[in-house]
Amino acid sequence: VKAITMAEPAPKKQKVGQQQQLRASITLTEEEKHLFSLLLKTSEECALGTTLRAVGGWVRDKLLGRESKDIDIALDNMYGSEFAEHLVKYVGEVEGPTCISGYGIIRTNPEQSKHLETATLNMCGVPVDLVNLRCESYQEDSRIPQIRIGTPTEDALRRDLTINALFYNLNTGAVEDFTGQGLSDLENGIIRTPLPPQTTFFDDPLRVLRTIRFAARFNFKVVPEIFAAGSLETVKTMLHKKISRERIGKEIALVLEGAEKGYRFASPMQQLFNMNLLDAVLDLPPKAAIEDSQYMVNGLHNLHKLERFSFFHVFHLSFVRHVALEKLKLSKDEARWLTLASILYPLRSSMYPGPKKRPASTVTHVIMNSLKFTNKDSAEVARLLETAPSFADLIAQAGDVQNLCRCATGMIMRKTAVAWRHSLTLALITLLPALEHDDKLCLDAQPYRKPYSEDELSLVLKYADAEQVIENKLHLLNVWDLKPLLNGKDVARLIDKPEGRWMTAALDSEIRWQLEHPDGTVAECSEWMKTQQFA
Repeated sequence: VKAITMAEPAPKKQKVGQQQQLRASITLTEEEKHLFSLLLKTSEECALGTTLRAVGGWVRDKLLGRESKDIDIALDNMYGSEFAEHLVKYVGEVEGPTCISGYGIIRTNPEQSKHLETATLNMCGVPVDLVNLRCESYQEDSRIPQIRIGTPTEDALRRDLTINALFYNLNTGAVEDFTGQGLSDLENGIIRTPLPPQTTFFDDPLRVLRTIRFAARFNFKVVPEIFAAGSLETVKTMLHKKISRERIGKEIALVLEGAEKGYRFASPMQQLFNMNLLDAVLDLPPKAAIEDSQYMVNGLHNLHKLERFSFFHVFHLSFVRHVALEKLKLSKDEARWLTLASILYPLRSSMYPGPKKRPASTVTHVIMNSLKFTNKDSAEVARLLETAPSFADLIAQAGDVQNLCRCATGMIMRKTAVAWRHSLTLALITLLPALEHDDKLCLDAQPYRKPYSEDELSLVLKYADAEQVIENKLHLLNVWDLKPLLNGKDVARLIDKPEGRWMTAALDSEIRWQLEHPDGTVAECSEWMKTQQFA
């Protein structure tokens, strides 16, 4: 094992909180220049007197030298819907009616922490949101804010993070930092809220999730006050009761996208657990039968192991053997399925009393109801959770992977279809030992960088060999497309038995025969089928 060279690790990531190289100024693309010109001309030609500012992520990413397509525009003297009406009319006259599409208004919903009315549209192919600068005040007996148009400073202080509270003034071309900390925090890699974290999180509890997601995405250091505020029981209650499951699911999906985009995804979920918020996010159904009382801890162990594996092998066992299979890199959907399957693996057998008290899957409930993901997500995760243990048992029973049973392997792969490598990876992840770390593992810790031990590497290489055997020795690629040599009517005629439910087992047995006899003919299969009996 010592003589085998592991695949090259992913490009070295910056240290947490490492100083960033900021652009001295923002350089606009030709597309952005044209778009901003139309916005300014709308204000000028319609005599609106509006100061327009690009805000938030677009400014942050531009200063970091990254491109950003979504642009939020803040207005200092009117609501987004008012400006949008002038914009649609003016741009339609000078550019034609096709320049703007998808125009709509997202109304306020204070009960769900949606305090700003937003005009949204697609302009010259760029998604643009128009909102007013915001200021709010509260009545003593209400948590629902009174909203009015605010000053740039008031608006900046109500945003989630200082690095997201930077403005680019379209009228002057200057970057504006009204919190006084945004530029320095961006340069020094610091995650901080403009106001005390408790105030920021009470305004919108979802910001706890956003905060740790941005910390992981940029590898920035989180100030301790944020973790203390995020751990408050009030924040957990508000997150559970005040924020829609759709908004929570969308934020978790963005966290899990790190598996596809190359930034960390285990540490944000770990931090949710550390702040006692993960159970509010997963929101298990009442009376769920849970065999593993440490399901969150063990699920997080799987996620850390997957993150570690991805750091060395880009998720795919083939990379261990230096096979450059670019086509095997995870898509956004595949990343979501594999990460969800990893963290929910301890709940794979859990059931709860569903509609009409029929047993229903706890995992399906979490994916469909708690996170509001799709039927497709639920089906793909269920596929991985069903087949990964089968792969693990199969490889364990074989001892030497060169002795893998073609029939048993093929039947598993017919269930996994194109996701068979992901299922094999999940099986490996669940067998690797948990990373040793403090239970309160913070975002600053980097356990995924720890090299594999000899025993761990031996197991990784065993699964890498299994993948090669499946593909190059057993020749099982595309086995999920294998069709029976004999159709149902042929089988019924050969056995001389009326068609019925028994045919499912018959056709399944036929596929097994074909896997055991890859060169078998229709005649040989027919002779074998005549000897079979099906109840």
